[in-house]
Amino acid sequence: MRSSQPETGKAAWSTSLKIPRAWAEGDSSTPEAQMVGFAGGNVIVTVNTGYNAVTAGIDIATHQVRWTAQNVRTRAVTAEAAVGVDILDGFGPDQLVGLDPATGKEKWRAERNAGDTTVESAGPSLVRAWGWAEDGGARFDRLLKSGTGKVQADVPKGLDNSSCPFDQAQTLVCTSQSLLVALDSTSGKEI
Repeated sequence: MRSSQPETGKAAWSTSLKIPRAWAEGDSSTPEAQMVGFAGGNVIVTVNTGYNAVTAGIDIATHQVRWTAQNVRTRAVTAEAAVGVDILDGFGPDQLVGLDPATGKEKWRAERNAGDTTVESAGPSLVRAWGWAEDGGARFDRLLKSGTGKVQADVPKGLDNSSCPFDQAQTLVCTSQSLLVALDSTSGKEI
């Protein structure tokens, strides 16, 4: 991992994150690293392949890896949690999980889903999660409280394949081909 100075683009620091050799033996895809966010004094980074993942908290002051969470593909970070998907065995069912960004300890874990669950940031304290429930396969699309995993609100129908970026003030702006919806970033309610 490398950090660069925004003014100059020059490297500020770097550190290594080791991934298991077994990844290369069982998965032909190339590992991809993504800096997901910053909280709890750590830069939160996820490295994943098609069937493997690891999330790490890298101390912003010492540049050392403070913690790792195997099989977790983190996609959203708030002050309260690093939220992602535990890909379990790499195929099929998965579970949403919230980790303490300072320690990497699990704060909450949701019920198992059918797989391919997606998570994205939805403001300062919410995350959006969508996918298919494991039992019965019912589709879900929800805003969750990042620190607890509790459902704050369901995302309105018709926004299945849309993005809902946070405006950095108080609103999630969701758009699809024929719909524009604004959601309050704390309650999840339509504005």
